[in-house]
Amino acid sequence: MAKGKAKSTLLGIQGIIGHQDAPSWEFLYEHSTVRNPNYNIGDRVVLPDGRVFRYSKATNIFSSCKYGVKFYGQIGDGVATQVSASAAIGDKSIKIAASGVTEDEYRGGYFMAHVTIQQFRGIIGNTATDGAGNIVVYLDAALTNALVDSSSYCELLQSPYRNTRLTAGPGGGLSGNDYSSVAGIPNVVTTVADELLWLQTWGPIWVNPHGSSLQDAGITGGERALVFDCEGSITLVDDVAHGPCGAGGDLQQHAGFIIDRSAASTSGPPLVMLQISP
Repeated sequence: MAKGKAKSTLLGIQGIIGHQDAPSWEFLYEHSTVRNPNYNIGDRVVLPDGRVFRYSKATNIFSSCKYGVKFYGQIGDGVATQVSASAAIGDKSIKIAASGVTEDEYRGGYFMAHVTIQQFRGIIGNTATDGAGNIVVYLDAALTNALVDSSSYCELLQSPYRNTRLTAGPGGGLSGNDYSSVAGIPNVVTTVADELLWLQTWGPIWVNPHGSSLQDAGITGGERALVFDCEGSITLVDDVAHGPCGAGGDLQQHAGFIIDRSAASTSGPPLVMLQISP
């Protein structure tokens, strides 16, 4: 097991460079069921123009890269029980009962201890379930309150980027769309489930508007803020009536703002500044 904290890679922004020295980011357009050995789920890459990407697992087929894909994990997918061994102040690992867990399955996820003073930590690795039904979880910082065997109640949550799904288009149609949030926008399509790929979470991007454009007739001047519809398409806050959700735009997930200058019924390319996770 290679324990480690999430990695953030800043490509080519250390100073002025020539084209021959510029780093390649072709890997951002790769997808495979085999993990890139240089990255773990949840790792972050920043390009010089401000675009940000997160390494993620697509647990269904991404048949379109026009829509935002959703965080599809739930709290119930994790572990919630008492620790199976005491842990002292200063310890950076805990033991807890968890069946069927593979090595590093919770890496990039989160640990929560419900004790007198609640403790929230990142997870940098874990062992596979042993013969007694326990795993050891390694934390990114030491405990500040002790945990008591069979008494202290804790929760483990996987990285939210370990379960992302397309809920719109040919590969979508999943129920509960309105109870899930967008993780990012993929830049490739896939043909099988459980592939690892990169999602864009910040910066300039072309998007799929859920109306005929981002500037449908009736939109007035000054309306530039964008939200995600429940299917993962993008719309102006006050134009949500054109989409399938039907909720007020001010209640939906913030997506960013329009970059290109355009007016009602004269929309240019739907170029937007994506604003999910910088």
